Amino acid sequence: KRFNKKNMTKEQTVASPKTTPSNVKQAKENKERVEKVKRKARKPKFHWRGWKEIFLAGTEWEIYKNAYDIAWDFDHLKQFLKNEMEGEVSTTNRNLFCFGGTEPQMLYNGQSVVIPFIAVIVGDKQMAPPNHVGVTSVQRVSEDILPMDHFHMDWIPQFNFNKESKGLHEVYYMQCKTRHARTKYMKEMEKMEYTYLIPHIIRPDTWLTEVQKPDGIPPGTAIEIEGHPRSIQVAYMPSLYESLDEYVEELCEEQDLALNDYRERVKSALEEEMKRVQQAYEDELKRKKEMLDNLADEQKAALKTCRFIKFYPKNQDPPIEPWKNALINRYYGRTETIY
Repeated sequence: KRFNKKNMTKEQTVASPKTTPSNVKQAKENKERVEKVKRKARKPKFHWRGWKEIFLAGTEWEIYKNAYDIAWDFDHLKQFLKNEMEGEVSTTNRNLFCFGGTEPQMLYNGQSVVIPFIAVIVGDKQMAPPNHVGVTSVQRVSEDILPMDHFHMDWIPQFNFNKESKGLHEVYYMQCKTRHARTKYMKEMEKMEYTYLIPHIIRPDTWLTEVQKPDGIPPGTAIEIEGHPRSIQVAYMPSLYESLDEYVEELCEEQDLALNDYRERVKSALEEEMKRVQQAYEDELKRKKEMLDNLADEQKAALKTCRFIKFYPKNQDPPIEPWKNALINRYYGRTETIY
């Protein structure tokens, strides 16, 4: 049927705009804008992945890969490093060094799940980054301070933040050449060392005061009693007892030991253990004092003025804000700045 304008009503005639080149162009542009918005909504947001080059020190090998299951948002860390380096005009040798770690938290979302939250520490120091790590755990008798290369670790400079400052102002990432696949060839103790290592630094102001003077035998210490078939656990705190003899009587009663037979043997074992604890304290204090004395004045000054910033991801899901804390580790202490 031919189109006949006479057959159309007045309303239909008015409602039908004339098709002009400008109308066609506008409709096309509107359609393109709508499609662009739809594509942008469908397109996933990719965050900066450079943080993945930073070693997560002290993370169990079994959960190391799980730390990357979530697309963590560290875009603010990238911007911070870029701003710090581009804005640096000083002629002093200023370096930023970054190392990471995980802080596992139990969350409930229909079912309980452990999420290894990632935290990245940025140190600001006018010297080369510290090159030692500490290895300590409940199972280890003593604490070991070892060079990073013992664990195939090193500080690798990143020049993509400010190429012009190469050699003067640099960003360093802590990296480790050891891969998870190699752990199956490691002895169990060697494998566990990676789990308990933490970046080490000397803080001159608190270095010696961190060595706590013992107040008796640490709780849970097992001592051997002559003539007794098994060791017994004690928690001797001098402030809780008027005398050692009084505690010996209580301990014999708790352990069902005949007081007349075991009094002197238990007392002797406790005295020996207290001497051992005191000697360990004095040795640790001496070791730390020697390390501090070996530092040059320039190094001490740099260590006193260095600052540390702790970065958490900006993700809203899972919620990170409730789990943020200022503690870095036992050597670095706490930070005043958290992002």
